[in-house]
Amino acid sequence: MIPPLKKELSRIEESKDVNVKFKEKAVDFIRIYADRTHHGKEEGLLFRELRKKSMSNEHATLIMGLIKDQPFSRKSTSDLEKANMTCARGNLEAWRDVGSS
Repeated sequence: MIPPLKKELSRIEESKDVNVKFKEKAVDFIRIYADRTHHGKEEGLLFRELRKKSMSNEHATLIMGLIKDQPFSRKSTSDLEKANMTCARGNLEAWRDVGSS
């Protein structure tokens, strides 16, 4: 989903036109797939089970990085949703902010 979002950001820059429906669907996909399905399984199953296992420092560091990334992912999705609402009201600058992060 990230490549189509980047392409859409470029299109907005060129055309100064926002496809709000595309953004709504993208946010919905990210929220359902990444947050609930993918991250939900990681948090509810994978990480819980991995904590019970002995692992190398390298693997433990990798897992901790994944755990720490999830709040960032949720915040990014929320920021996309807010930017979409702002763009729907005619402020294209909101997408510049999202595109630069």
